[in-house]
Amino acid sequence: MTPMTDRTTRIVEIISTILLSLATVASAWSAYEAARWGGVQASEFADAGSARVKAATQQLQGSEQAAFDSQMYAEYQAAIGEGDRRRARQIEAQHFRPEFREALQEWRAQPGTGAPPVTTAAGWEPAATQEGRSLDARADIARAAAADANQDSDNYVLTTVLFAMVLFFAGMSSKFAGRKQQLLMLAVGSSLFATGVYVLTRLPYH
Repeated sequence: MTPMTDRTTRIVEIISTILLSLATVASAWSAYEAARWGGVQASEFADAGSARVKAATQQLQGSEQAAFDSQMYAEYQAAIGEGDRRRARQIEAQHFRPEFREALQEWRAQPGTGAPPVTTAAGWEPAATQEGRSLDARADIARAAAADANQDSDNYVLTTVLFAMVLFFAGMSSKFAGRKQQLLMLAVGSSLFATGVYVLTRLPYH
């Protein structure tokens, strides 16, 4: 073996060792981040499911309350129409929910005529219905966040595979006797490593 050949061999070994070391660290980091984002995904999906269940409960409660408010107001109006003020006051005092009574009082304080905007026909919505809609929106946000986290986890898995391939090519570079084969293996490994690092710089970390 000539001095030049010996020197080239040492350079190949040094580059291979550096590439192996860097790829090992990068692979471990990618695997760690993939696991972390997998946890975020599971957490966001759980939040989305919980919010969806609560939203359904609130919306059902709101529908029942709106139907009850509408029925009580119809009976109240019927009593007024019959001239039975005492019964009307009794219905208002005993059967109007506080939330509905407050909205009705606010309407009465406004000038103008027409049907109160607190009836279901006019779009009256109890707080439970509004809360249900808000929870639905929160569930949508959590589900979108879970999908993003899933994509990030997949991307980190991809970089883990890339760095595993770097380990393979860098490790194989010293197994070949021919210089061209060694350099080819190092070139492929280096290209894959550069690609993996580029992908990492584009990914969020947790």
